[in-house]
Amino acid sequence: NIPDTVTSIGEGAFSACHSLTNINIPNGIKIISENAFAMSGLTSVTIPESVNWIAPNAFSHCRNLTSVTISGSGNTSIDSMVFYRCENLTSVTWGKGVVEIEKSTFSGCKSIESINYGGTKEQWDAVVKPERWEYSFGDYVIHCTDGDIIKSND
Repeated sequence: NIPDTVTSIGEGAFSACHSLTNINIPNGIKIISENAFAMSGLTSVTIPESVNWIAPNAFSHCRNLTSVTISGSGNTSIDSMVFYRCENLTSVTWGKGVVEIEKSTFSGCKSIESINYGGTKEQWDAVVKPERWEYSFGDYVIHCTDGDIIKSND
C-alpha cells in the first residue's frame, strides 16, 4: 500500500507492473503523474477526491482495466490520454467535482458502455469537454442523478 503521507505518485512509479492488479490510492494523493500506472495489470481503480490532477498517460495501456472511479471533490482535471488504449474499460464513475476532461482522455477505450456521473444533466453539460472527446466509444449511456443521457456514436 501507498503510505498516507505520500501526496503524489511519481512518473512511471508503477509502470509495466503487470502483476499489480489492485492498489489502494490513499486520500492524501493530489497528483497522479505521467505514466504512473501505464501498462500495469490493474483491473479496477478508485481515485480519491483529494486528487486534483491526473497527468497524461497515467493509466494508458492498462488492458485489464474494466472500471474506473474518480471521486473528484471540486476541482479535478483529467489530462489527455490518461486512459489511452484501456480497451476493456466498460464503466467509468466520477463525481460532480470533475470539471475538465482533455482531448483523447479515453482514446482507444472502445468498450465503454456507461458513465456514472454524480451530478445532474445540467452539471454534466457544464463539464469542460473538447469536441468529440468520446469519439472511440460505441453507444453508451451517461447516468446522472436526474436521469440518463443516451449517446450514439455510429
